[in-house]
Amino acid sequence: MLKKIKKSLKLKFNLIVISAIIIIVLVSLFAVDIVVTRRILMQVSEQNQTTGYKILNLKYPGLWEDKNGQLYKGKTPIKSSFLISKDIAGYLSDHDITYQRIVAIFLNNQLIDTNINKQIELTSIVREKVLKHGQDYHNIIKIDSHKYYIDYSPLKDKAGNNIGVWMVGVPFSIVKDIMGEIFLIITIILVLSIIVIQFALSEMLNRLLFRPLSHIIDKTRLIASGDLTTKVELDREDEMGNLAQEINIMTKELKQMVKNINCMNQDIYISSQDLNCISEQTTVLIEGISSSTEEVTVSIETVNNNTADISNEVSNVNYYIQRGLKRMNAIQGNMDNIIRSSRKSIDIIKTLEQTSDDIKNVTDIIAHIAEQTNLLSLNASIEAARASYTIDGSGRTSGGDYGRGFVVVAEEIRNLSVETQDSVDNIGNNIEGLILCINDAVKIINHNNQQIEKEVVNINECKDFFEQISIKIDRINKQVKNIVESNKDLLSEIEEIVMIKEEEDKSAHSILECSNKLNNFVKKLNTLVNKFKV
Repeated sequence: MLKKIKKSLKLKFNLIVISAIIIIVLVSLFAVDIVVTRRILMQVSEQNQTTGYKILNLKYPGLWEDKNGQLYKGKTPIKSSFLISKDIAGYLSDHDITYQRIVAIFLNNQLIDTNINKQIELTSIVREKVLKHGQDYHNIIKIDSHKYYIDYSPLKDKAGNNIGVWMVGVPFSIVKDIMGEIFLIITIILVLSIIVIQFALSEMLNRLLFRPLSHIIDKTRLIASGDLTTKVELDREDEMGNLAQEINIMTKELKQMVKNINCMNQDIYISSQDLNCISEQTTVLIEGISSSTEEVTVSIETVNNNTADISNEVSNVNYYIQRGLKRMNAIQGNMDNIIRSSRKSIDIIKTLEQTSDDIKNVTDIIAHIAEQTNLLSLNASIEAARASYTIDGSGRTSGGDYGRGFVVVAEEIRNLSVETQDSVDNIGNNIEGLILCINDAVKIINHNNQQIEKEVVNINECKDFFEQISIKIDRINKQVKNIVESNKDLLSEIEEIVMIKEEEDKSAHSILECSNKLNNFVKKLNTLVNKFKV
């Protein structure tokens, strides 16, 4: 029962109303008991006092008089032995001891006669009101656990002086039967009133409050279950109507919000799918760049090795040229002895000149190779820069294109290395031929000193040419070293690219993981949104 009351507003309200009515009834009965009882006692007491005094006047006519401390009514002295008070009390109570009245006569404040065996004294307020001021007075006294409503009236002599007190008391028990009947009637009326009021109030509350509220609750349950097409139809302009209208507005806004969430969810899902594809493409691109970078690194290391070989060969050529210069100096020292024979070696010297020209051509080729190597190094730097731009940029260019660029550059460097090797071989062959020619020239010059005199200038020029060749070879050597350093820088940049690639790889994996989480979130959100019927 308590659980039903806790869960039902209607039962709570009915219980409160019934409790309030019962409290009102009890308070009303208590008030009626106090007011009506006192009113009845007052009327009965006044009536008994008047009736008793009339009986006293009929039986003992005359005025009241105080004769030497003795109270007289007319010619009759008032003494307790005469039983005047008992007779009057018997008349007033109709000789029914159940509702025995109290009758007493006082001379001033001295009790002269009474019908009870108790000593009764006048209180100070009674003496003040009745004896001094000659006023009637009422109060309640208790005798032997019984309550009495007492009326006091002054006794006056013929001069109008207050010489005594006439007292009549009515017991409270006299009104019990009367009040019982009154309480029964009032209780019946109140119970019937409670039933009628409760029924009318319940019906009114059902019509005004509980039925509309139950209708609203049923609709809100449908809304809570996800049916946002539900509408609370309540044609009223009071608070219930306002509540229904606000619920409809709330449902409409909730419906719109669910639609917006659904649209946003679709957009998020599409975006997450795109992000997932981009992450996968980025991962593939990074893997391609990684593979191409490794290939370029291997190619550059190969170029470095070949360049080192070229540098060694150039050093060897330079060594032989230096030796040739020393021999030319020795030949120049011996020119005075072979001047006559040198004239006969003009043809051989021309051949030597032609060989020197070939050497010059070879050095030109080496210079050309160095220039092309520089250009290829520059191209490799550009290709590396493009690869770096691809990684840091939009990420939409395929890494395979730049990988092929690196392969082409490496192939060109390899071809130039082969060409350089061939040129070096030609230099060696020419130098060997030159040495043979010089040997022949030396033999002829030994026999033809006089003919070589005119060729001294040419020999000096050859010496200058050799010095220029030595200088150019030194430059080639420096350029080769620069190529090696450039390749080292390129390798460093490629290592940085690899590091960037690793970071991008981590970022791509993180993006992919976030995309997967976003997809899961979107699926859960779809599940929640699909519960609503819009």
